[in-house]
Amino acid sequence: VPALLEMLKEDATGETRSDVARVLGEIGDPAAFAPLLKSLEQMSKGRESLLWALGHFGSTNAIPALAAALKSTEREESFAAAYALAEIGGADSATALAANLADKDRFSRYGKACALALLGRADGLDTVKAGLQAKEAWQRFGAIIALARLGLPANAPEWEPALNDADPSLRLLAAGAAGGRVVPALTAMLGDRSDDYRQYAARAQMFFEDPAALPALREACKDRNPSVREAAQL
Repeated sequence: VPALLEMLKEDATGETRSDVARVLGEIGDPAAFAPLLKSLEQMSKGRESLLWALGHFGSTNAIPALAAALKSTEREESFAAAYALAEIGGADSATALAANLADKDRFSRYGKACALALLGRADGLDTVKAGLQAKEAWQRFGAIIALARLGLPANAPEWEPALNDADPSLRLLAAGAAGGRVVPALTAMLGDRSDDYRQYAARAQMFFEDPAALPALREACKDRNPSVREAAQL
């Protein structure tokens, strides 16, 4: 950590600083929090890795900076800030997300709506429902997880698009989530053939905090794909 913090202080390229921030976030040493927050203030672009990293510390002291980043015209930054707030949780995070929900950019609006749902708020439910029919599989995955966190009953009409998704992996996930078995469904997805789905499943587990997922996550730490290993370790 001290060596990484020295790199963060250097006049490094944006790419190097992003890599350093990502790793410091994954390590989660409290000594890195303040330097990361300061680095965020010093940068004007390419800050998404810093925003993601700040969420991993779970500190409410990051909420003002993340709330400001929700207004960014850089969609990746706004998206990262939304999920960092969801990871931190609490009423202040939800308030910041709700205040910035009406974003003109569809991508940013989706991120905030799903993040709110992860905190148990249905303010952006219409946007989440639209995500169930998005072309991108990762958006449909995220919308399913958002509905699961809202605890919608199995007979709720919102589940219908997901239960009939063209992708069998997402149909299985939706069936488990609608039936109140989202953690076992995510655990099963850790064995999916798709590297992307295994990574998504590992990251989604952090929003449910079920100890039953730990053995499968530990096994996923040995996955052949580095992104899956990183997500599982996190």
